[in-house]
Amino acid sequence: MRGLHFELPFYYLILFIVVSFLLSWLLYFYKKISNRSVKSNRLLFALRFLFLTLISLFLMRPKVQKTEIKKEKPILVFAQDVSESIVANKSDLFNENVYADSIKIFLSKLSDSYETRTLTFGNQSVESDSFVFNHNQSNLGQLFVQVENQFNTTNLTDIIVASDGIVNAGKVNATLDYTTVKMHTLLLGDTNTNSDISIQKVRTNKYAILNNNFPLEVVVKSNIEVSNLELIIRDNNEIIERRPVSLKDGLNRFNYTFLASKSGTHELDVQIEGLKDEINAINNRSIVLFEVLDYNQNILIISSCPHPDISALKNAISKTQGTRIKSVLIKDFNQSIDDYNLICLFKPFDSPKMLKLLNQCEKLGIPSFTFTGNNLDKKKNYLSKIGVKKETDFKGTNLVDIYLSDDFDAFKLDKSWFSIFSSLPPVSVPFSASYSIKNDALTLLKQKINGVELPYPIIYFYKSNETNHGVFLGEGIWKWYMTRQQNGLSTDEIDLLSQKIFQYLKKIDPQKRLKLNVPKLIVEDESLVISSEYYNNNYELTNDNDLFFTYRDSMGNEFKKKMNKNEDSYQLALHHLTPGHYTYTSELLSNEKVFQEKGEFNVLKSKKEWNDLTANHSFLRSMSGKNNSYFLDELSELANSLKNNATEKVKTRKTIEKTDILDFKWILFILLIFPFSEWMLRKHKGMI
Repeated sequence: MRGLHFELPFYYLILFIVVSFLLSWLLYFYKKISNRSVKSNRLLFALRFLFLTLISLFLMRPKVQKTEIKKEKPILVFAQDVSESIVANKSDLFNENVYADSIKIFLSKLSDSYETRTLTFGNQSVESDSFVFNHNQSNLGQLFVQVENQFNTTNLTDIIVASDGIVNAGKVNATLDYTTVKMHTLLLGDTNTNSDISIQKVRTNKYAILNNNFPLEVVVKSNIEVSNLELIIRDNNEIIERRPVSLKDGLNRFNYTFLASKSGTHELDVQIEGLKDEINAINNRSIVLFEVLDYNQNILIISSCPHPDISALKNAISKTQGTRIKSVLIKDFNQSIDDYNLICLFKPFDSPKMLKLLNQCEKLGIPSFTFTGNNLDKKKNYLSKIGVKKETDFKGTNLVDIYLSDDFDAFKLDKSWFSIFSSLPPVSVPFSASYSIKNDALTLLKQKINGVELPYPIIYFYKSNETNHGVFLGEGIWKWYMTRQQNGLSTDEIDLLSQKIFQYLKKIDPQKRLKLNVPKLIVEDESLVISSEYYNNNYELTNDNDLFFTYRDSMGNEFKKKMNKNEDSYQLALHHLTPGHYTYTSELLSNEKVFQEKGEFNVLKSKKEWNDLTANHSFLRSMSGKNNSYFLDELSELANSLKNNATEKVKTRKTIEKTDILDFKWILFILLIFPFSEWMLRKHKGMI
């Protein structure tokens, strides 16, 4: 239906016509000219009047309005589960080779009544009519998210979900309007229960300590009572446990304790054997990885007396993975310090024996961290052992606030720390009118009195015999922890500063400046999380340079990734890796020197779909309702039901289309006829 509509009110048109009439009349009839005929004037008047009227008509911004009524077919979405379980435990009616053709024929019968769309879901949901049942999980929740996003403004009326009901990924959170969208389910798979045992879970610690015991729990599910089975556990392909077991119907738990006798990555392969005529044996095996740590840092804390600072320090450092801490009073210590990577001495000047250990640290090149305590009176002869010049004279004690030195660059400091540490309670330090430490010493914490920042050190570092040593000139860090905890605040920042101090003091093997941590084995639906550390020429942890991780699959395809920088280290997560064997090379360029580390890892095929192959039709019926669930041999019944209800699902839409009349170019040519005709007539009459 068409019509002409104006944007301005209609009375404007009357006004424009009157104005056009008056202008035309004034031009041709206001003054009578003797040599003009009345007939000519009337014709010229008409041409001018029509031209001005049409011009004023266009000022009304006329639009041609077209109204059209369209009928929209209802949309039917057919969603096919393409996970492995569909063919792993298929019913007698299911034939993989002809199933896709059957569905295409079924949908073609409905094409006159519905607009049909085909989606597949498994690892992900995509629009496709190709059914390849090779996905290792079934994510029904992702299907509903896609349908909601793709069809939420359309005439979607029906969804058919063809599945076995074995949903093992995502959350089913359908937000579709089920008052207008009807759910149907096509029931696939076999609901018959076959004798089956499966390893549900294998639990162990992510890390174990060398020469320490670690636990292992194996959870086995069985749907029958059975005996004379054998549970076999292999560690890196070597059998470490072989035990006969009997299973009850349900979950069965087996707990073991093993000795971590070799450092490195360990692959524990757990397998159960012995059930005859079992259809699904894939779920009888499970593999887990764990790391046996040979402590990369053994720390010894020696003190002349008990003190709460020792407990606070030990608690902070023990949170660092791969660190072993031993705390002992000097009177009880009778062993060599050669086995330790770092020695922490608390008030060493109170014990001649501890002074000897301080000398040994310097001679043997073992890093040390010294808590001097708050009293260094009459200790001038020993000050050189902690990087303090002899001219420094200590007398008494002083209570001072602290602040972080903003020119400290041995390792990175978080900006938030400056305000946090300035608000911590004061510490007790030995008083001196003038502190003098080694010229090359680096000061981390300094003193502040009554809000005035002083250059006097509290925590500083110096080098001796090419080894880093640290000093805390005072005592009282336990107050920091107590105050933060009393105020309900986190102590993570204090812990992290302590960890960074001990990390800085740690002695690094020059040949191992680049360290890469890559899991040896993952499952295909897991992410490969890689972390790395690099130590610069001063053996300081840094990530100023770019680190690249290149990996190759078994087909020779190569992929190169730039690792992400995270504080002082590097991290990278690789997703959606296909099963197979991979080799890798990490490479970092620093000062025109290339640091490399090579290795390999494996990605195993996921067995998530094989854990339980019994079709869950009750779940599907709960989604669609019992009367809307169909088996494969009932497809014709479903098609007839949909056809019979198709007419009432047609949606009528009324569309109104407005077109500006000036968009029709031919009207401009018609408009020009009037002034051109007037001009020709005036010229013919000699009026120009």
